[in-house]
Amino acid sequence: MNIRKIVFTLLDNFRGRPMGKQLKDIERKMLDTTEQNPTQDNIDKFITHATSTTKFYQKYQGKALKEFPIINKTLLKENYNDFLSDKYSNDELIPVTTSGSTGAPFTYLLTQEKKFRRQAEVIYFGRIANYELGIKHAYTRMMQKSIIKSFMQNQILMNPTNMNQKWLKKQRKKLKKRCKIIIGYPSTISSLAKYCIEQGDTPKDFFVKGVITSAETLQKDQKEAIEKAFGCSVFNRYSTEEFGVLANSCEAGNLHINNATFYIELLKENKDAPVRPGEVGRIVVTDLYSHAFPLIRYDVGDMGIMDSECSCGHKGYVFKSIQGRKIEKLYDIEGQTVSPFAINSAMRDIPGVLQFQFIQEKINVYRLLIVPHKKLESSVESIIKKRFTSILGKDANIIIEKLEDIPPLKSGKRPYIRQNYKKENI
Repeated sequence: MNIRKIVFTLLDNFRGRPMGKQLKDIERKMLDTTEQNPTQDNIDKFITHATSTTKFYQKYQGKALKEFPIINKTLLKENYNDFLSDKYSNDELIPVTTSGSTGAPFTYLLTQEKKFRRQAEVIYFGRIANYELGIKHAYTRMMQKSIIKSFMQNQILMNPTNMNQKWLKKQRKKLKKRCKIIIGYPSTISSLAKYCIEQGDTPKDFFVKGVITSAETLQKDQKEAIEKAFGCSVFNRYSTEEFGVLANSCEAGNLHINNATFYIELLKENKDAPVRPGEVGRIVVTDLYSHAFPLIRYDVGDMGIMDSECSCGHKGYVFKSIQGRKIEKLYDIEGQTVSPFAINSAMRDIPGVLQFQFIQEKINVYRLLIVPHKKLESSVESIIKKRFTSILGKDANIIIEKLEDIPPLKSGKRPYIRQNYKKENI
């Protein structure tokens, strides 16, 4: 019996079922194939709220959504108070501060309704991966949490700040204590999975029923390693600190867009116009529940490819892929764009590598950070350099550094591609 789930349900009932009502609404809208969600009526009501209660949007009264400007974090910082709705007082709102991994931290304000909505989304999409409230789960995230809170949530916190051999050994032991779900960064979970495989573990050594990855792009080799180690499906979640869960993958691998809460557009990279079907575009989000701090046509900084339905039978919009931040571009020694996936493919079958990170420092200088499980033979290093020079140019300077751990960003992410070179500087 899941005592924690029962207690949570009783508390929610005592409060008037704010969570239960949001969960029911999400279920209805995500499963309803008779109408397109969000409906135009939903969008119109939110636009009316934003234009009548905020200084920034009041000049757009009577305009259609496509006539609103594209906004970003810089614009929000410069006009912060103008985005605040005058319908609410600060003491009734909930501040949420982003980690600032791509810049300075930023604080958004949520209504109680939006807070419960975000929690309900986690529950709804978590069920796809066999996650239920109160189930014992591991969570990889750079954060501190009280022992009491972790106990109440039945959560094993795995802080990946120093992800060395000692840390991997310790987390492996934790997972064997009847942990049923793993949630967190794919780079962290896949490194742990590779370590367990190296130690001779099989899925029978664990109790894991589902894995949910988020915050980073899930690579094919990461998914394969996780599934091999734990013997269960991996579901990728596309979420941001600003919004919550934007999309969640299904068994077919596509990310079902959370159209119960958001209206999402894909626009051309250098023009505020829709992309063609199958074309890569900027992900622009309108959050229909961001009433305290309305976010209309917000450019999240990611690129993606969208489709109108999924091979699993889902009729709503899906992301075929999320291609990461626009800054995550690499250039060869001639200054031509190189797909980050080419780097990932070059490292896929390199034996004994737990983690890696590829960094472009200059037009012809690249650093490859590697956390090896065992000693990396010089012959393997030669193979790696040969592969990368074939991709980047024969005169590319590939510097290989072997570390015990790759330092994470402030957010805890360990992106496998980092770009320190600015092409426009030459």
